[in-house]
Amino acid sequence: TARALSLGRLMDTLGSSADSVRRRLTRSGSSLGVDQFRLQQVLWSTTALLLVLTAGGLAALARSVNVPALILLCLMGTVAGAAARDWWLSRAVAKRLSRIEAQLPDVVELLALAVGAGQGPVPAIERIVALGRGDLVDELSSTLTDIRSGTVLSTALDRMERRVGSVHVTRLCEAIIVALERGTPLAEVLRSQAADVREAARQDLMEEGGRREIAQMVPVVFLVLPIAGFVMGRVGKSLKRTSLEAQNQWGQLISQVEETLGGLRIVKAFTAEEFVDKRFRDSNEEYRQTVIGVNRRQLLA
Repeated sequence: TARALSLGRLMDTLGSSADSVRRRLTRSGSSLGVDQFRLQQVLWSTTALLLVLTAGGLAALARSVNVPALILLCLMGTVAGAAARDWWLSRAVAKRLSRIEAQLPDVVELLALAVGAGQGPVPAIERIVALGRGDLVDELSSTLTDIRSGTVLSTALDRMERRVGSVHVTRLCEAIIVALERGTPLAEVLRSQAADVREAARQDLMEEGGRREIAQMVPVVFLVLPIAGFVMGRVGKSLKRTSLEAQNQWGQLISQVEETLGGLRIVKAFTAEEFVDKRFRDSNEEYRQTVIGVNRRQLLA
């Protein structure tokens, strides 16, 4: 375990610092310590290394394996395992932060109602903690614990905003602290903060919708449009080729008519009326089918 801890501390120089890990662990609501997190990183790295070695062993059974490449893959897998655990922690922080910000407008409005009903800020927080649930309520419960242990309300709120790391929570805590210091009616401040938080949530939702719309356009631009362009190009080339063929057939048909009219006596002399008539009908039918194909391709284009 001591050797694993030393390997974990080695990651301080290679990746996230201990302060960053400690801060993110607190914001994720995890009960892990820095050393425990480093042990998990070592475990993830070891797992990734074993997976690479297993894949390399299976590949060696089928064909020869490049040993330097396998060593490089082992190193990359080890680093990737530790980085994956760090990324997973950051993801947990982001998810918890989004949950807290989603709960914030309702909690602030409940605080405003409790304070407007004549309760003080601490009893209002006690009521919210007693009736509510969620990540933000858990943070308020920790703040209430600090207050009960003798911490001043402003100091407890300052600790909460540093624990959460949300801009909206920071604004709320600062507004409450300023209102308590200046004697401003706290209910009005809380209602104003609730309106601001809801407006900020609406703007965030619109921005998220814009980002999702752009993300939805990516497959259209890079997948659908190239395929559609390829199909339209093929149809255009086929249309051009068929149009030229139709023009040539039209010219041959006109030439046949001129030739027949000019040599009408010779046709009658050799009694070739049926031959000339059949040749004209065949050429005309071929031209008709070609024109129908051109029109069909134009409609497709």
